[in-house]
This record gives sequence, structure tokens and C-alpha cells, in this order.
Amino acid sequence: MPLSPNLPRLTGTALRLFTSAVEGPARKLLVRKFERELGLDWFRATQVMEPPTLHPVWPVERRAEQGARVWDHELPRRSFESADEGFQYTSVLDYGRAYWEGRTTPLEVAERIIAAFETVQNAIAPFITFDADQLLRDAEASSMRLAGGLGRGPFEGVPVAVKDEFDVAGLPTKVGTAFRNHVAEFDAAAVARMRAGGALLIGKTVMHEYGMGVTGVNVRGGTARNPYAPGHMTGGSSSGSGAIVASGLCPVALGADAGGSIRIPAALCGQFGLKPTFGRISSFGEAPLAWSTACAGPIAGTATDLALAYAQLAGPDPNDPLTLEQPRPSLLEWGSTNLENVRIGIPTALFESADPEIARTCEQMLGVFGEHEAQLVPIELPAIDTYQSAHLVTVISEMAHALAQDRAEHRTEMGYEARGLLAVAATLTTDDYLRAQRIRTRLMRELDAAFRGIDVIALPTTAIAAPALRDDIWASGESDLGTALALMQYVLPANFAGLPALSMPAGYTRAGLPIGLQLMGPAWQEHTLLRLAHVGDNTLDRRRPEVFAELMPARELVDG
Repeated sequence: MPLSPNLPRLTGTALRLFTSAVEGPARKLLVRKFERELGLDWFRATQVMEPPTLHPVWPVERRAEQGARVWDHELPRRSFESADEGFQYTSVLDYGRAYWEGRTTPLEVAERIIAAFETVQNAIAPFITFDADQLLRDAEASSMRLAGGLGRGPFEGVPVAVKDEFDVAGLPTKVGTAFRNHVAEFDAAAVARMRAGGALLIGKTVMHEYGMGVTGVNVRGGTARNPYAPGHMTGGSSSGSGAIVASGLCPVALGADAGGSIRIPAALCGQFGLKPTFGRISSFGEAPLAWSTACAGPIAGTATDLALAYAQLAGPDPNDPLTLEQPRPSLLEWGSTNLENVRIGIPTALFESADPEIARTCEQMLGVFGEHEAQLVPIELPAIDTYQSAHLVTVISEMAHALAQDRAEHRTEMGYEARGLLAVAATLTTDDYLRAQRIRTRLMRELDAAFRGIDVIALPTTAIAAPALRDDIWASGESDLGTALALMQYVLPANFAGLPALSMPAGYTRAGLPIGLQLMGPAWQEHTLLRLAHVGDNTLDRRRPEVFAELMPARELVDG
């Protein structure tokens, strides 16, 4: 069963004292307590014979299948058919249709974004950087391209936001800190692909400091609030990206996921989020924080938009050699609603760790898949405790290496949560890191064996709904490993094994908080997950968030 650390929630003076202690002479005793509670004693006692592995390997005999990008004829050509009544998110294709029919222009949309910015920012604070002048210039250029019949594709004139983990030319990449101010000279590969598709890059979004947490609470670099309930967390670390899509300011935002950092905010904010197969989307220009687990990917308001963003982003990039060792990205059977050839494995024992309301709602969405002829297969998965510990060792070891200079020069400017985790990471050994990679090999083999009889593994994305933002966090932040593990426990295997996983909206709690269902597949099978998301999106009654910007009035969404 998942880890349940007996560690107190710390904030304020207690957090400051604890951080000072783990950085000081008494750190060995405190770190040992941390390590025991996080299962590192068990982890270190685990006997493993497997060699270290870092990511899925594409068989040599299949490499002739590699092509350039998703074929044009596979791209979704329209949104799913939805009921006329009820709330619906404006999709990428809704923007395109409105532009094509002359009902609005990218310049008009940009002006509406600027008009709505202050209200949205004051309510949920998703942005760390917003450049209205550049947005207007880009929107004017997009409007001119469309007027001349030179649109670049589905994303022409569509607003897109970027997590502040990616370089955007002319803007600083702060990675959730209060002190990093180096201005990027070039766009990250994922940003460049969105820009090349004609997207309007409307700003950079806040994130958990260094991505070292999954709540989104970052009192130094910015804490976004949940549009469905502004007194609650967004999840993280792609916190601002989840919030901004939920708010309606854009249909797609870029995120990055090393331990659920796309899927958790997508789930808590009621959106779709895809962590692709490791290496599926180029990491060039993305901050190298957790280099063996982190993946770039989209958060989107609809399944259609998630598929379109994946098609735009995925594919080979000579600046990231791993992307050259992947089969051609595909959206095979994306629009098919008959799921008779899809076998969904349900590890029912793991559902018991989730809040009953979340488990029940996810089971209802699985029933919808069953109604579309999917085969629902009860399965057993290996205990995930050891894998959680091995993932933790891997991520914080890599982050400690990547952030050594920051820690040496700016330690006192960092948040207390990040400082405490980096202090723990400093005690880990080379043996710990290599053992974790050997355990990773074992997980990959066990999941490979599970996927021989099924196509997808389904679990709740998170064990709890969006936690409340407590009043005592704003001075010093918080360290709450119990809440963090409740948010992370189901998402870690996909990161550690390098497999694709998607979070989709499944419903809402009685209090109106969103609930996410996670779908995980074998390497390079994103198209199956996207197909299931499309079916679910066609059946779910979405609810309008409390904070929402209506950029496309209803008159502009009516077919002419």
C-alpha cells in the first residue's frame, strides 16, 4: 500500500526551525527520521539484481517506423458532439471556426485577454509574466496571416500559456523562484512548436518552487488559486497552467511532469492533462531539474484540444537525441467511440486508498467506458511503496545536483520547503541513486508484464480533492508530506517507468471540487489514452468555474 508518513505538517515558526535544524549540526538525526518515514530503510534493504534503466527503449527492429510528425489526416477536424445546454469550454477548433467565418479575429481575442487579465490575476494569480504589448503584436501578425489565407494550422491565433520552466525568448525563466532573472535568448523546443503553429503566447505561469512539490503553494514565487474554489489549491507543480486553462483565458497551456506535475493540477482544476512517454516531446530549453523523469506536456480544457496540442508538440527534435529514438506519434482511431478493442485494467485494491467519493466517481466514469464496449479487467499491481521511495531518491538527487549552485549562492532566498528537501537530498549516496535505477528496471518489467493482458491501467489521479489553502501558509509556506503523498501516490509509476499517462475530468465532489481519473498506457501509446479521453469528454457534464473569463461570446460560437 502507499506510504503514510507519520510526519507533522509544518508551517510558520515550526517550519523555519525545522529547516534550520536539517541544514545545521543536528541534521543527521532529523534526516534519519525523515528517511525512515519515507520508507528509505525499506528501500535500502531491498535486494535488486536488475541493471539500472532510465527510460523505455524502442526496439531496434521497429525503428524503420519513425516518421516526422503526426499525419495531417489523423488530426481532429472538429470538436466532439456535445449537448447544446450546459457549460462547455471553448476549444481550439472553436477559435479556428470563429476566425474562418469572420466572427472575430486574434487581435480582438488578444484585446479581450488584456481586458480580463487584471480580474483573473487578482482572483487566482496564475501569471508570473504577462506582456500585453507583445501579445498585441503577435495577435496583429496572426490576424494578418489569417486575412491573407496563410494560417499555420489549428493553433493559429489561439491563446496558449507557458509554465515558467520553459525558456521563452525575451523573458526570464525563474522556475518558481524569487531570484532567478536570466532572460532567455531562445524559445524552448515546445514553445517554438506552439509559436510555429501560430499560437498567441499570452504569458508565463507560476509554478511550485523548482517543481519540488505538488500542491502549488509557493509563497516566494507565486501561488495560484483554484478557479473552481479560490480558497483551495490548484495542485502542482504546473499550478498556474492548470488554473489558467480552467479560468478560460486559454484552451491549452504547457506544463512539465516529473512526479504528477501536469496530471495533478489538471485533476484538481477539472482539466485534461497529458504526461507523454519519456522523450516523446523535446526537453530542449526546459530547465534541467529532474532530467530522467520530467516530461513536457499539455494541459487542456477539452480532449480535442489535448490531442491537438500533443500532435503539435510531439515528434523528433535534433536538439534532443532521445526524441529521435521514438516511433512516429499518432492519433490512431482518435475519433472512434467504439472501445470494444480496448482492455482497461482496474487495480481495485489501490482504489481503496482514495477518498470514497473520488473512488466512486472514477468507477462511474469507467462504467461509461464499459457502456462503449471497453473490457474492464480487474488486475493486481505490485506494491508501490518501494517505487515511491525510489522515485523520491531519483528526483531529489537529480534536483540537488542541478541546483547546487543556486543552493550555494541563494539558499536563504529559497523557500523553506525546497531548502528542507535539498538538505535531505544532500545526505543521499551514489549507492542510493543507483539502487533506485535498478528498482526502476524492476518496475518497468512488472508493468510490461501487466500490459501483456491489457491496454490501459485506470486509477484515480489523486486520492483526495483539492485541499484548502490554509491561512497559516502565507508567511513561510508549508511542508505537508501527508497531503503531498495523497496527491502523488497514483501518478508516480508513470514517471518512474517513463510511460504515458493522462488525467481527465471524471466528475465533482459534493462540494463542487473536480475529480480526475488517470489512464496509463504502455510506451508510445498516447493515442489510446486520448481516444478514451475523447469518449469521456463526450459524456461528462462540465461545470463552470467560479472564476471564468468568457473570451468567446456565445454569438461567436454559433455556426454560421
